[in-house]
Amino acid sequence: MFAAFASSSPILAGALASLLAGLATAVGALPILVIRKPSEQAQDVMLGFAADVMLAASFFSLIIPGMEVAQEQAGRPCWVPSLW
Repeated sequence: MFAAFASSSPILAGALASLLAGLATAVGALPILVIRKPSEQAQDVMLGFAADVMLAASFFSLIIPGMEVAQEQAGRPCWVPSLW
């Protein structure tokens, strides 16, 4: 199935990926539609999980590639401070 998806046109692949992301968002919203007013503890857990997901996304998608680019440009590990 992945091979068929990968060999399709980029427009079709983008549309299918967007549809899949939208469906995943809708499925993720279903528990809130069933539970009208979550308790304080449940709300704290959900907000904590969302914050962890966003931190992981920012770290793996932005910080690590940025450190690699900085190392390529500076010629030394990015954690070594620049003195000049």
